[in-house]
Amino acid sequence: MALNASSIALDTATNVIVPVPFSKFIPLVSEVANILDQIVELYQSAEHNKRICGSLIDRISATVAAVRNLKIRRDQNKSFFNQKNLILLQRLVNNIQHIKKFVEEVSQLKGLLKYVRTKSIEKNFKELCRDFDSNVATLNFSITVDSRIRAENDKKALRQDMDDLGKYLDEIGGGITDINKHVAGAVTQLNVINSTMEQLVANNNTKSQDKIDNVFHEERLKINEYEETDVARGSRVRKWIDKKYSKEVAFKCVADEKDTEEYKNSVKNQVTILKKLKDCDSILKFYGLTCDGEKWYLVTEWAELGNLREYYSTYDFDVKTKLRFAIEIARGLNFLRAIEIVHRDVRAENILITASETAKIANFKSSRLIAQETRKQSAILETVRYLAPEMLGQRTVKYTTRCEVYSFGILIWEIAEQKTPYEKYNDILKITDLVVKQKYREPFSLGTGLPKKYQEIAKEAVEHDPNYRPKLATIFTTLKELYINYGMPPASPRSSYHGKNIYQNHPPDSIDIPSNDDDNNKHYLFDNINDTDNLKTEKNEYAEWLEQSISKELIAYYEYSEFKIINKIGKVSMVIRQP
Repeated sequence: MALNASSIALDTATNVIVPVPFSKFIPLVSEVANILDQIVELYQSAEHNKRICGSLIDRISATVAAVRNLKIRRDQNKSFFNQKNLILLQRLVNNIQHIKKFVEEVSQLKGLLKYVRTKSIEKNFKELCRDFDSNVATLNFSITVDSRIRAENDKKALRQDMDDLGKYLDEIGGGITDINKHVAGAVTQLNVINSTMEQLVANNNTKSQDKIDNVFHEERLKINEYEETDVARGSRVRKWIDKKYSKEVAFKCVADEKDTEEYKNSVKNQVTILKKLKDCDSILKFYGLTCDGEKWYLVTEWAELGNLREYYSTYDFDVKTKLRFAIEIARGLNFLRAIEIVHRDVRAENILITASETAKIANFKSSRLIAQETRKQSAILETVRYLAPEMLGQRTVKYTTRCEVYSFGILIWEIAEQKTPYEKYNDILKITDLVVKQKYREPFSLGTGLPKKYQEIAKEAVEHDPNYRPKLATIFTTLKELYINYGMPPASPRSSYHGKNIYQNHPPDSIDIPSNDDDNNKHYLFDNINDTDNLKTEKNEYAEWLEQSISKELIAYYEYSEFKIINKIGKVSMVIRQP
């Protein structure tokens, strides 16, 4: 609310206290309470810096109580309602508005970019606290606070939040942070793109689509640059070869002559966004659209080992690999959260496993921008197995990140147990009754081998009350810590390249590498590989040695870009993959 400062200015020359009608204070009293409600809502959805946001809320809550008391007991507080206090209360409202903006920015990754790069979170937090406390003191509100204890609590909250954020940024990678462990500029750019697309799509008319096409000019891929193979996945997906780069890709039919122009525009707009997700290693790469007559094909990265359920049904997969897959999926979901996209259909069939045994989130057909209202999801049995109880109820509710956390919690359980959730039930109503009314969740068996904390975070993720579910950032850091503490695993006996087991006839803890000299060099390849850093930066010595020491078949499978650390010690070298 803007006030005319000249009309209410203090008469400093005469120092006369000019009474002001209580009606002029009412809008400010209401605004203080409304802003607090908005900040609390931001706090409840905060992914980061929740402690310092809570400290700010504590300050404002106590002040709001004092302001409301003025309204309730205005007959006893007539002396308060004067020009001076009206100005001071306006200043307080402005200060709370600044706090709201700060909470909105530092509680989500997309707003953290400027603070992390300038290392100014602590500075801004202290300034806001100082200004707020000063304004409250000037207004002479009866708020009993031990300033020494408050200062200690603020210091503790800052230290813990900075430690947690630093740890998260150090470990998350995957396109969310850059080489300097800062929030990647791509995160900010994608948020701008999403926001622009959302505004244009909301208009829902031909002119809007023309604007979208002009703003996001995307050329279709040329189908004659690809060669079809006889490898298929179901009736809609087939492997093709990118002839220019000799790269395997997937063609998925997403539209044909039966589909409306509106639907095709929707597909085109969605692919425009999906192509921008290429910086995240934990999300399937989308290359674009191509056409063959009336049929539209979505061209994506090819996942040699199928989906997650096919994978665990085919191979025995060890605890370390289970933890790595969970981390990779968590990283992908954190990336989507950072750019305000929800997937809406997180389940085993939509997690694809590449030839290098990397788990990637795929099938974004149901995804929408997070700000949009959600309609009732289709009653598909396989989707229902993962749906949060609030989505299974009779009311139409908004799909939020908390729903995504629940689905991930079910998936974490499935990774551990290698079983379909609620596999005994093939009836949607029965599953709904179990989840919503009986609050039943599938239990962990005694023989999973997964750490207790893994099981605890999974159980927390599927809490009936969405407010008690952990944040995606918390799930990621918990899983990463478990992975690090678990220890180095033996090499996986089931990795394959083009269907051939490269580990065949080798012991489970090492691989004998053909050598060009008389020494029997050993090259240890572990499960925890992540395609993040490029060996080309390591330069000649290690690359040359590696090329000489490893068979051509292995080089074809483990490209240089897939190695994280290579250290040559005498005649022995170690290669370590990190999730």
